[in-house]
Amino acid sequence: MSEQKNRSFAVIGLGTFGTTVASELARFGNHVLGIDTVERNVSHVAEMLTEAVIADGRDEEALREAGVGNYDVAVIAIGEDLDANILCTMNVKLIGVPTVWVKAMSRTHHRILRKLGADRVIEPEQEIGRVGPLTLGFFLATRAKARVGYPPSKVFLG
Repeated sequence: MSEQKNRSFAVIGLGTFGTTVASELARFGNHVLGIDTVERNVSHVAEMLTEAVIADGRDEEALREAGVGNYDVAVIAIGEDLDANILCTMNVKLIGVPTVWVKAMSRTHHRILRKLGADRVIEPEQEIGRVGPLTLGFFLATRAKARVGYPPSKVFLG
């Protein structure tokens, strides 16, 4: 069996979603850089990630200085500020990150991100809505002492 190559990820936006994504990626042995404009958010993840820096994703030069262009994947997890999310997506594409995943806040936002070249657009509420019933079915079946297997969602398979 061949060993899977770990990848490098830059997660920009360390709110609840970004912190969860970054810490899970790190837990699986990946090299993870966390970036946020809020010092408290960066401090919170500093021990869990390979690197964590205070920087603004809207600033292309700041992303270059942080070395984001050297990462395999950028995950734009900025959720509250639509402008920052879009500018950051554009910046990571401009500096040459090969794969860009972005959190979207609406269907229109999703379309904008696709036009900017995002490789994967994530709408967390939609994703949970799709896997939530499967998870609920698993827990109900488990409580009944039955084993039920569900195929993993395409979201988790990439």
